[in-house]
Amino acid sequence: MTAATLRTSSFIVLATLALLSGCAPTAPAPGSGGGGGDGDGAEGGASGCDGATSAGWEPMVDPALSTHPENGATFGDGSTVEFTYDEFEPERSPTFGYDLGYIQDDGAVIPMGGAFFDNDDAGNFSTSNSVFDSNAFGRYGFMSVSITQDASFDGDDYDAENIVLGVFCVKFAEGD
Repeated sequence: MTAATLRTSSFIVLATLALLSGCAPTAPAPGSGGGGGDGDGAEGGASGCDGATSAGWEPMVDPALSTHPENGATFGDGSTVEFTYDEFEPERSPTFGYDLGYIQDDGAVIPMGGAFFDNDDAGNFSTSNSVFDSNAFGRYGFMSVSITQDASFDGDDYDAENIVLGVFCVKFAEGD
C-alpha cells in the first residue's frame, strides 16, 4: 500500500467518525465573531466561495459527472443533493463519499468531516443528510466528492483507488 493511499484511507475513516460522533473542529462558537452566525459581513463566508484561501478546496468537476449541484446549492437542511457518474463500473465495487469544509471570515476553509452517499447500481448517488450543530450554518463552504474503488486487502494492508470527482461550493443550512 502506498503512503498516499494510507493517508487517503485514514482521512476518510477519521472524517466519517467525526461526522458520526457530532464532533466539530475546535472553532469559535456561533455568533462569537469568529466564524459563526449567519455569515453577514464575512469576507469569505457571506460572499460565496470566491474568498476561500485554503489550498485543496478549489472548485472543479470531473467531466464524468453529468449531474451535480449548482454553485451555491444548499446543503445540510435535509434537501437532496444528487450526482450522476457516467463512468460507473459496478464490478470495481465503488463507494462515493464526501468531505465538507466551511469558510471562515478570513477565507480559511475549516474541515467539518464527511460521510458516504447513497447510490444505486447505475452511477447515481445522492444524500439528504442534515448537518449536526455547526459553526457553518448560514455560511458558504465546500463539498469535496470522491469515488473509492478497486479495494484490496492483503493481511493488514489495504489499497484502493481514490479519485476526487469534484469540489462544489455549497451554502450550509441548519437541519431539522
